[in-house]
Amino acid sequence: MFEKKNKYKYKIVLAIFIALLLIIGITYALWFRYFMGTKEQEITTGKLELVLTDESAGVSLLNTTPVSDNVGMSFKPYTFKIRNYGTIPATYKVYLIDDESSYYSDQCNDKKMPWDNIKYSLKENDNINTGNLSKENNGLLLESSINPDEVNNYYLNLWIRSEATTAIANYHFHAKIKVEAIYE
Repeated sequence: MFEKKNKYKYKIVLAIFIALLLIIGITYALWFRYFMGTKEQEITTGKLELVLTDESAGVSLLNTTPVSDNVGMSFKPYTFKIRNYGTIPATYKVYLIDDESSYYSDQCNDKKMPWDNIKYSLKENDNINTGNLSKENNGLLLESSINPDEVNNYYLNLWIRSEATTAIANYHFHAKIKVEAIYE
């Protein structure tokens, strides 16, 4: 009986000793890993704040007919600005996307203009991009960059391409501008 008690005490003491060794070993490893590093590390972040300001009533084509590019580019443009209020330069993409709420309020969901019939001209400061709208590229109009405290001004014209048939004259196009910052 005396031997059984000693074996039991011996096992308890051995278990406590092993547990202490594990605790000391793990604590030392963590301490060495987090406090004994030789490399100096610095993390710096900035503030990214892009603001889109609309200066027009909206982006839409209603009751229009096909026109030439020269006529389409002469229409009064939809204007907007993108300003970087942040502390770091930013790269961003400008998209034109369907404005589903306008289709719903005009009750014209069944008269959506096919995007391939719409042409655009987008003037960014002094640069002009023109082309056909495309759902394949998700309505991407341009990719640009902006420095802190700068403003980029945009003038967007939309028109029905001259090759389109007059059958689409009763169709509607409602869209809104979407700006997406690119994080790299």
